[in-house]
Amino acid sequence: MKMRIVVMILFFMFFNIKNVFCEGVNFEFGSYKLTPDSSATLDVVGKKILEKMKDNPSMKIKIIGHTDNIGKYEANIKLSKKRAESVRNYLIKKFKIPEERFIIDGFGPLKPVTDNKTAEGRALNRRVEVEFAGEVIVLRAAEPTSKPTSIQTPEPTPMPTAMPEKKGRIGFTAEIGFGIPWGGDIQNVNFGQAGKIGILYAFSSGFVLHTGAEIYRFFKEFEILGDIGKYEIGINYEYMIPNSFIVPYLGVAGFMSDVSWRTYKTGISGLGGVKFFIWNNFAPIISFDYVIINGAGNSFNINLGIEAFVYR
Repeated sequence: MKMRIVVMILFFMFFNIKNVFCEGVNFEFGSYKLTPDSSATLDVVGKKILEKMKDNPSMKIKIIGHTDNIGKYEANIKLSKKRAESVRNYLIKKFKIPEERFIIDGFGPLKPVTDNKTAEGRALNRRVEVEFAGEVIVLRAAEPTSKPTSIQTPEPTPMPTAMPEKKGRIGFTAEIGFGIPWGGDIQNVNFGQAGKIGILYAFSSGFVLHTGAEIYRFFKEFEILGDIGKYEIGINYEYMIPNSFIVPYLGVAGFMSDVSWRTYKTGISGLGGVKFFIWNNFAPIISFDYVIINGAGNSFNINLGIEAFVYR
């Protein structure tokens, strides 16, 4: 079997095929520890990487782990990344490839290449992909008894496109925005600009507690008329659309503000938006809020931002 693996990869190297499946990279059951018989395949992959690095000294090597859907989601995400790290560590130790050349990720069960309903399908989904110089090597264990035709020419793995199951998280947000104020003390204002930061605590139920600070600046014909500093605390509800990375939310917040840094006022705002969980620990945000400041006026704002978070 090892001879067949080596011949397959040498054929790949000679003819410069962009995508190839390679068998013989095995891990201990439920573990990220490579078995000794994996070295034959990984050695040829390492030599291929060194060959490409001669022509591309700044080349990056992306290694991504994948699992089937058996077991807990969180455990599979962790296991897939650990297996990718094991392949990287082998290549660093054996071929002295600098660690900074590698990009490591693990998508767990989020990116199956075929159905997980059969043992053969699950075997195909358990894999590690090595991407470099526009080429993809798919590493997996022993060949299953059948092979769906839909995966014979795989595309390089994109980022996850499915939101994980509901679970808690702690996050930090930063947004900038544009507003239309009117009424009260700000009735002669043309437009406003806002910048805000905040922290949040999300429960697995979908409810989110948040607090933050915002600076809102008023303009008339691009001349600065005044500022509002706003300090708020509120609650949101996030709806996690099944099998999607799109998460809309609605909420309400109460706040205290100081208009032009002189007069303190209270108010309330209704808010909402959409978060896009397309990265493991970052989510772009498109949000809006309708702000009512007692005695000072109103404003409708549209904001763009990002949330950085960790799961609890």
